[in-house]
Amino acid sequence: MNREEQISRLRAAHKYWQKFGHGPGKFSYAYMHPPDLFGLDPATVKPYCVPANFIPERVGGTIAIVQRTGGRQQRLDAEGKEFILSNFLPGGYKKRWGFKHFRALWQPSSCLQGASKIEQTFNCAKVVALNEIYAHETFSPLGLPTERTSVYFPETVYVEEIEPHGTFYWNDTIHLLTQCRTEGTTHEAKRDPISSPLWETVPLCVADITGIGGDTDPLTFQQGSLLQSAAYIPDFRLARCYYANCLQLFTSGQSITRLIPFYHDSDDRYALIGTEHISQAVVFTIDLRPYLERAMADVASDPVLQNDLRLAYLGLLLHTSVLQKEGLLGSLYDVEWCLDFLCGVEYILKEMKPDTDLRAFFRRDLDEQKRIVSQLIPQESEIRLRLAGFTPERRGEINEILENHQKRLCALVEEAFNEASFRGFIQQVLSQTIEKAIQVWSQQIFSVVGEGLTFWSDTSDEGGKLRVYAYDTYQGGTGIAREFYGKIQVLAAEPADSINDQIKQAIQCDVDIGDAVIRWIFKKYNTHFLSGVFLEDKDLQDQVINNALDDLEELQHISLEDKKRDDIRTFVRLDLKRLTTSEDLIAFYRELVLGYDRLEVFLKRTPRGVDLLLYCSAHPFYDPRALKLFDEFRARHKSDLAEIAARVDEIVPVCINACPECIDLDNQYGMTSAHYAHRDKRLLLNLLDVI
Repeated sequence: MNREEQISRLRAAHKYWQKFGHGPGKFSYAYMHPPDLFGLDPATVKPYCVPANFIPERVGGTIAIVQRTGGRQQRLDAEGKEFILSNFLPGGYKKRWGFKHFRALWQPSSCLQGASKIEQTFNCAKVVALNEIYAHETFSPLGLPTERTSVYFPETVYVEEIEPHGTFYWNDTIHLLTQCRTEGTTHEAKRDPISSPLWETVPLCVADITGIGGDTDPLTFQQGSLLQSAAYIPDFRLARCYYANCLQLFTSGQSITRLIPFYHDSDDRYALIGTEHISQAVVFTIDLRPYLERAMADVASDPVLQNDLRLAYLGLLLHTSVLQKEGLLGSLYDVEWCLDFLCGVEYILKEMKPDTDLRAFFRRDLDEQKRIVSQLIPQESEIRLRLAGFTPERRGEINEILENHQKRLCALVEEAFNEASFRGFIQQVLSQTIEKAIQVWSQQIFSVVGEGLTFWSDTSDEGGKLRVYAYDTYQGGTGIAREFYGKIQVLAAEPADSINDQIKQAIQCDVDIGDAVIRWIFKKYNTHFLSGVFLEDKDLQDQVINNALDDLEELQHISLEDKKRDDIRTFVRLDLKRLTTSEDLIAFYRELVLGYDRLEVFLKRTPRGVDLLLYCSAHPFYDPRALKLFDEFRARHKSDLAEIAARVDEIVPVCINACPECIDLDNQYGMTSAHYAHRDKRLLLNLLDVI
């Protein structure tokens, strides 16, 4: 420390000492307050300072909020960095301090079109070149060049108050959202935009996350366990790097998705806004290679699983194309209807030739493609995809995509069928599924301890090792990870079958099993029985449900404990009460369930709601009661959507790949780039059955 720095510290201490006492400008306490003293010390660097309270700080740390109005500045508060970055990136607005509306100060970059510059928004005390902590040449789906990118860790954010009920205007040239119409305005939002930050996580210190730096030797699980080893890491550091803000803008008649990346004009570098996660962690190591080979074999032998995963991969490719603004689809909200449309196309193709797939559609000429589109979405009749809300206007939108972007859409479909790319997707799905399964297992087996952990996984491309990290959610760590590791040390001595069974039980979904029980009941018993003695005799209901659960346990190789059985019986009774209000309704749902099974065999994938609607249009029900009710539901409308679509969705399974009831757990604040990368618990359940 040089002389100037020493003098600066002395002046800060003297200034602090002068404020003791009473009167204006004095402290309200007459004793030394270490948090304030250390806050004035220029030599104090976070997190090595005394906190102002005993409430732990969430990972990522805190950031000072400063309001700028004209030439004046006023400190408003200090907030968690993750919370601020999830709400105040470009286009983000929030009702916050004093119940007023605020946004961060943002201006378009003069160096990179479509980006926002960060230097006037953040005061960043720490900057790290991305190539020092990241080994790949490009970063994120946006392909940011690693050599020209830096991570900026902010300590202060500057905000301004805005009009509480204003209209939002979007400039598509410079990617700026304002509350006043300017010369470059291209869209007017009809409601508040939705802001979703995008981020990826990068380890800050490779040496500390290998398990070697832990103060406890790594422990090894019994041979045959899904988990290979575990280790405790006392000093664990990650950087969550925000690379863009995703805006959903709702304009007249359409929604559009726009991304705003960041740039540091003064440094002339691409900018990532980073938060530093300083904690303690437990790392689980899994050798992914044998499991990936088994997963690929399972996929090859199971056409339904294979085609479900191909459709999921195609959805991910469509999602990425929106983020990269390729012009194929205008919004992330378009991905779902586009997938439904492609499923409808596949349905029509299989009616012509059962062994065909979606690629055959793009090998036809444009006129033939448009004929299939008009067949799926007729101009007049309320049939086929018209029942799912596909209007003639939507047909025109689809034809426009086929005319202008057919090559790109065809390329995405071909990539979904490319075996090398598909294998990479399966590895990604398997890795994410294992990570989320360990997270659910931790929360269910270890209760409160599991709730206090944040999970992140990393796959080694060279060794095929998957490492899943469970780290304390509080900055610096509060001992939760150490306590968790203590429980793992005891658990590691158990037989491998016991560990695998615990993970398998943890990812069993009550919603999935309940849906399967309802379909089993509708298939096994006729309408007369279900509308008569079954509804009147509660003991008989329990017996029927228990029989269904017994069959499912045998079929799916699972074991349901008594409490889970009680929960499922309760869910099933409530759903059956809604689905069996009349004999006609029972006949209708029974026909749908039988049709669902026929469709699964015909399509060789899990049917979606649009598949059942197409099936209902092409195959009239055998039961006249069901046919009558189908016509009634088709005639009832809510806006552009016929009621029949909602009725069909009642019987379509809610949980196929993964849902909030099992392993599709949301990340705290915002989205990762893999947020839409699907997980599939069937892959893991198949593995746990054989290892």
